Amino acid sequence: MNDFSYKIYRYLLKRLIQHGYGFQTFESYLDNPLPKAVLIRHDIDLFASCAVPFIRIEKEMGVKASYYFRIINGTFKPDVLKEVVASGHELGYHYEDLARNAGDLERAKSDFTLNLDKFRQFYPVRTVCMHGSSGSHVDNRDMWKTYSFKDFGLLGEPYISLDFNDVLYLSDTSKRWNGSTIALRDKVESQYAFSFTTTWDIINNIPKLPDHIMLTIHPEYWADSFWGRAAVNAFVITHSMYKKYYRNRRSMRKAANK
Repeated sequence: MNDFSYKIYRYLLKRLIQHGYGFQTFESYLDNPLPKAVLIRHDIDLFASCAVPFIRIEKEMGVKASYYFRIINGTFKPDVLKEVVASGHELGYHYEDLARNAGDLERAKSDFTLNLDKFRQFYPVRTVCMHGSSGSHVDNRDMWKTYSFKDFGLLGEPYISLDFNDVLYLSDTSKRWNGSTIALRDKVESQYAFSFTTTWDIINNIPKLPDHIMLTIHPEYWADSFWGRAAVNAFVITHSMYKKYYRNRRSMRKAANK
């Protein structure tokens, strides 16, 4: 069974269920957390179509998840957004308005409001999640240093509203589960010292995991077919080089400003 395939994803869900985990959307967890819960968060960065296999697998298995889509043309696809909602999942906005406006807070607030309203045509969005915007020096979360979730009728944002000393954070960044050294912003501070590379590592250690887990999954990293996996691997290599370039550039800028 190939890693980062739909087959192993099904098996991961099956094993989590067998070990007594329930599945909640992020908004449901904020409202009323289950005693033992997995929060599946899908960040849709490039192609909405990549989310469809996950939407259908989860619906088939009775699993609820949260889907965060960017506003760009490749991801803002009404048919897919409607399928997310019709399948019982949470729909949210994968925002990047501060980076897109080069740190201008007023313009970012205006764009954020407009874009949030576009998603609310399909679902009463209550949570959002930042996009890392690897090519920008701006952290999209910085807008919450000035504005409040209540300003937009929102309940929360994973990186800000969760205590990752209580919730184990696992992300498939760069097609590995311990890719925080490669990630620019998809990382958290936590007491947990788990370091999993493969999905098999997670599956084999489920009995040791805490009661509350957030699994962040980027659908573009997953595929079943040979050519699908080849395309994913090429994308991961290119994207990792891209992030490394911008990480080095930021380090050089910081050093120059000292």
